[in-house]
Amino acid sequence: MTNNNNLYELPKTEIVQELKTEIPSFEEFTNSYEYDENIANSYHLENQDQEQQGYGPCVNDKNCDCDYILGREIYLKDKNGVKWFNTQLGIDGSIVPNEYPNQWAEAGLSTSVMNYKGSVGGVKVVSGNLGVCAGNGVGVEANINLVEGDVGPFVGSLGVSANTSANIKDRSLNLNAGGWGVTVGRKVAVNTSFGSVGIDFGFFMKK
Repeated sequence: MTNNNNLYELPKTEIVQELKTEIPSFEEFTNSYEYDENIANSYHLENQDQEQQGYGPCVNDKNCDCDYILGREIYLKDKNGVKWFNTQLGIDGSIVPNEYPNQWAEAGLSTSVMNYKGSVGGVKVVSGNLGVCAGNGVGVEANINLVEGDVGPFVGSLGVSANTSANIKDRSLNLNAGGWGVTVGRKVAVNTSFGSVGIDFGFFMKK
């Protein structure tokens, strides 16, 4: 008996087609690029289990974790978000029109063996800071700390300080000589040559 099924069997075919893909220029890519937080988070989760080296410019955007408005930061970061052997170099400041007391600029260098920032505060272990501030007066920051950090509005440090200043910075008056002095204003602190303790009322303004 003849098998009629084979009479209707179609031959297998393959379609070969050339795909034309235009590669955009760098300018076209940057103009059309849209930040996708879900994709960014997926990369973060992918690297969470790996110790990685972090580096790059900080340019005052939401991804910037540097302490300066414009600066550069180099560190080793582990899966818990701790930065090891962190070094930051940059400039900071505030220029508010018609508010002369709040206009200041600073250039500085900071380093720490460990640097961690969490949702309620941060801590640096074995750190050093060197900077020059000018604007409403002048100030020189020079200190080495065993530990420094903040928890909520409370800030403090323990180490050796030679900070000297007579200026207005961050809406606060700073009067210090050889590490000893006070800060009064948005920030209120008592400073000594072996550490400081205070409160930053600007914490409540962020809420």
